[in-house]
Amino acid sequence: MDDFRHYSVVTKSTKTQRTDFGSVKPGERKILDGPFEWAGVKSKYFFIAALAVEDNQPRFGGALVEGGPRTASASSLFGRSAVATRAAVAVTLPVPPAGGFDYQCTSGPSSIGGCRTSATIWTMPIRTAGSCSPSSSPSRCWS
Repeated sequence: MDDFRHYSVVTKSTKTQRTDFGSVKPGERKILDGPFEWAGVKSKYFFIAALAVEDNQPRFGGALVEGGPRTASASSLFGRSAVATRAAVAVTLPVPPAGGFDYQCTSGPSSIGGCRTSATIWTMPIRTAGSCSPSSSPSRCWS
């Protein structure tokens, strides 16, 4: 059960910040204000993140964390308690006038001292296809 207590959303603006899954109640939404160079999710041993670190490219504007169900329980001196094992996380990225943007993702083991990783980084280009608005269907906006 100790592993579940390490589940958190991590973000990097001027410094790294951590929001534990357990700090967001089931169904509650918490806004994390950016801009962020990267945003990710970590466990005790692993880390996955999206990075917006290219020069002259927009940073992630913020993140939204929604608390998930408490699906595990743990015992302590104070009795049994529910443990957060899931959270939904979404990040925002402004779309430049030209309509295209890209970001990178990384995943791998967390280091003992923090969220440093040693993993392969890959680029995920995403382009808009034509004119998009909040009411547009995703199939019309993304290619």
